[in-house]
Amino acid sequence: MNQRENPFFNLLFNILIPIILLNKGHLIFGSKNGVLILILALTFPVCYGVFDFIKHKRKNIISLFGVLNVSFTGGFALFKLDGIWFAVKEAAFPLLIGIFVFISAYTRKNFFEYLLRQAPIFKWPLIEEKIQIFSTENQLKILFKKATIMFSISFFISAILNFILAIYIFSEKSRPGISTNEIEIILNKKIADMTWLGFVVIGLPMTAFAIGIFWWFLKKLREITQLSMEQMLATTPSSAKKEEHPSPLPE
Repeated sequence: MNQRENPFFNLLFNILIPIILLNKGHLIFGSKNGVLILILALTFPVCYGVFDFIKHKRKNIISLFGVLNVSFTGGFALFKLDGIWFAVKEAAFPLLIGIFVFISAYTRKNFFEYLLRQAPIFKWPLIEEKIQIFSTENQLKILFKKATIMFSISFFISAILNFILAIYIFSEKSRPGISTNEIEIILNKKIADMTWLGFVVIGLPMTAFAIGIFWWFLKKLREITQLSMEQMLATTPSSAKKEEHPSPLPE
């Protein structure tokens, strides 16, 4: 069984540490080290993405896009490109993921099916048995396809919201007469704002959207298998252990 990713470490290395460094790094490393602070802040999510990939030994196209996204952010900042380029970049990555997910809906194994079959949360042997009994194989394929298309829509929405948010953050003009060091600090803070605002304004609603798709999928899967929620979902290791070794009855 694949070891699950720790959501706390994901949040810590991809969001919290970079934001703290970008916002307060100049107080620790000095106001003349804006580029160093930027590189250090971007190193955490890049290293975490690479480490997670090596540790779990699985191909994850979204994680790959995440590493590339962070790398492009750093490159744009180092070259001090205009805000419109940050907006295009912020929209491009979820757009590309959405296109990838949408195209997969018309392939032999779509993205949503791959995602769920990799997660150890379903009793797939039992589900497949019921699918064969009720001859609902085609309905299951259609269900996976619809869920994948709906999932791709969430990325398209994210692309639009990312573009609007990036335009709002990066289009703000710096006041005239400020030094290069101050410009670097301001840019770092803008990247920090884009990181945490993107997580709150975009990430959380998109997560809720994905959860809604998942529950819709569960409801439809129950209809074509005639299984209850408890029957479809895999038991946790702890609960399975309790079932194998029930406590003795009192004398």
